[in-house]
Order: sequence, then structure tokens, then C-alpha cells
Amino acid sequence: MRDPRDPSSSCKRKTLFRTLETGRVAFGLVAGGLLRAQDALDQDLEADLLGEAYAFAPITVTLGADRAWLHLNVGVRYRGEGAGILMLWGAAAEVPVVGPVVALAEAYGDAPGPVFMQAGLRVTLVPDRIQIEKTYGRGSPDRDDDQWATVGLRLLSPPLFEPLGGLDWSRLFRW
Repeated sequence: MRDPRDPSSSCKRKTLFRTLETGRVAFGLVAGGLLRAQDALDQDLEADLLGEAYAFAPITVTLGADRAWLHLNVGVRYRGEGAGILMLWGAAAEVPVVGPVVALAEAYGDAPGPVFMQAGLRVTLVPDRIQIEKTYGRGSPDRDDDQWATVGLRLLSPPLFEPLGGLDWSRLFRW
């Protein structure tokens, strides 16, 4: 998590090339980065202006006539201060349990770094608008000291704008 006192600037952009439809594969592209503030650069002459940059392709597959979803991410991340370029990866599943309750499970990491896992439940309070999530996570099994729990409020909105000016990318990818 970013320190709120850190004056660095971040930017993130994402687009979908194909939206999720029953029995289909949806995919997109996400890219972002963090630029360090001049104050941070003045204090640490070895610091990179580009603190972090990343790009990954999210892929979602519907399973069992929209009864479950498999999410996969693969990409790269540049971490400053000599850490270099790392491979990003993630795999997650969403499975409806009963009514508005969905079970979640996820594993993710930066290769060759540690693996992180989390699982929990999502409850829809207002369809397509308000959800609450409760998750429990931990680092790989050999890291007992790395555990967390979260409670999150998800506010969903209709699309704010058409990605890339309304260009219909699905016409380019028919399968």
C-alpha cells in the first residue's frame, strides 16, 4: 500500500478487448506506474524516477453456463532500486454458493518471489451496485508469519466511458 504522505504520482489505465459473455473468454490489458516525486529523488540520488511500472493481461473464462468464473493474469512488473523486471501472475475462481453469496479463491505473486493466497466470500447487497467482501489470506505455507484478513465494500458503477473511444475490439477477435 502506498504511504499517503508520499507525494509520488501514480497512473493506471485498462481496457477490455472482449467483454464477458456466457461460454466465452474475455480479455483485456492493464498498464500503470508510479513516478517518484522530486523530493524523493533529491533525498536519494540513487532512486529511479520511475518507481514502478506494470502491464498485465487479465483473462476470464465462464464455466458451466455462468455458474463459475476462472480469472487468469499474466504480465510484467518493473520495480526500481535495482529489483529489475519480474513476471506477474495470478489465478482466481468465483463460484456462486447460494443467492447473493459467492465464494472466492486466489493465488498470485511475482516470479521468482513468494506465492500469496486468499479466500473469502462476497455478498451482493444491491445487484450490480453494492457488494461486501470478507477474505483471509496468507503467504506460501512456509511463511506462517504472513497472514491477513480484509473486509471490503465494493461500489459498482455503469461504464463511465467507452474504452478507446468506443472501438469494438471484439470484431478483431472472433473465436
